[in-house]
Amino acid sequence: LEPDWRRSGAWATADGVRVAFADAAGQPQRLLEFGVGGELRANVQLGEDGSVSWEAEYDDYVDLDDPEAARFARSIAVSSETGRARITLRNVTLNPTLPADLFRLSAPEGG
Repeated sequence: LEPDWRRSGAWATADGVRVAFADAAGQPQRLLEFGVGGELRANVQLGEDGSVSWEAEYDDYVDLDDPEAARFARSIAVSSETGRARITLRNVTLNPTLPADLFRLSAPEGG
């Protein structure tokens, strides 16, 4: 969210809550929808005329092995006036321990 945006409203839905944000001038900018467990279900960016500019929907939440991690959405759908994409993730591991030699940065010669 932008630094000058403020929450302009919140209301209950059938399966969670929707929160609206507006800019400093009071123009609606963003809608966020959360499920009853607090998980983000949708992120909607509004255009200057109040219509939907783009929308991201999150689904198929799972608990990961990390007890400190929040529930993780394995399905993400993004849509706008120009197109739609869906990303489905499987076998997710957050912050795994990686060997130190996995990434190597070599300076170019003469650089």
